Amino acid sequence: MSKSNLPSDRVLILRSADDAGFVSVLGSLIPGSEIQARSFDLADWLRTLRDAPLQGLVVESNHLDLADLRLIEAGLESLGAERPWLILLVGDRGLVGCENLLASPNTALLPQPWTPRALQTVLEQAQGGSTPSSGGFSEPFLDGLVEGLRDPLTSISGYLQLLEHQDDEAIRPLILPAMQAAGQIAEQLEALHLAAAPRQAHVGPVDLHRVLEDFVTQAGTQGQRVDLELPDTSEDAPSAGRIEADVRLLKACLRSGLLLLSRFGPGGPLRLRLSQQDAGVRLSLGSELVQEDVEAAQEPPAYLEDLFRRLASRVPAQAWVDKAQGRMPLRLGLVWP
Repeated sequence: MSKSNLPSDRVLILRSADDAGFVSVLGSLIPGSEIQARSFDLADWLRTLRDAPLQGLVVESNHLDLADLRLIEAGLESLGAERPWLILLVGDRGLVGCENLLASPNTALLPQPWTPRALQTVLEQAQGGSTPSSGGFSEPFLDGLVEGLRDPLTSISGYLQLLEHQDDEAIRPLILPAMQAAGQIAEQLEALHLAAAPRQAHVGPVDLHRVLEDFVTQAGTQGQRVDLELPDTSEDAPSAGRIEADVRLLKACLRSGLLLLSRFGPGGPLRLRLSQQDAGVRLSLGSELVQEDVEAAQEPPAYLEDLFRRLASRVPAQAWVDKAQGRMPLRLGLVWP
């Protein structure tokens, strides 16, 4: 029997010791599924992925080292569209170093000691494609967090502007980078609030050409060169500059993508291209440079790409990110079908 013909109702539990209660409760929540429980073994794990599809996976992270967790992550990524849902049992050790795994789709966290009600909740999250959550943040909490941090940032910017007009030539070269850094923090706070707050997006007609020109100008004021390439709207792509989007979310999405590439990409000027394709309107932002030593580059925190994708989904648009060796971001963009 080929792998594609095997049943996909198998659920695998990787944990250090048998827990008949956990298996029983999980079985009652997904009746008809074949549940197997065993400890993690590299050779067995690779065989499991190769021989038969999985419906779901439960991993007790507290008794696995970081290398094993990353092997599990790599194995799941190799499955692509056949990737199973994932529940991570989390103890007092936490999941430091597993940011990419936490940002994966159909993933949820279950703190230990677990309860039947908590297991039911995280199973629903994982099966529904929810992103991992440790309880989540309410909109009032996010409002307070953003406003609470915005006030001291405003004060810092004010003091820096005052210092900019002082006669001391020694401090002037330090003022602009400090002001740019404060501006980046403010932008990320705003993007976080837009991505997480459950407000309805205000979608309407948008002149994409104008939005991109403003974006390039703003990037230049922050010291980042972005070359803009637009189609000839009079001939080949008369509608490439017209989309339906929430312009505020679109601008925040572009700024978050620029931050990801400028800080963790290969460097150099970036090129922003707009084109009309069979699949729809495509927007790409990326570097023309090729980084030879990708392993030596600093890997970006997972939240930056996740923030870009979350904002894109609310624009709404389809997001994509190209990486070198799955590590360094080279190009990213949006597609409107």
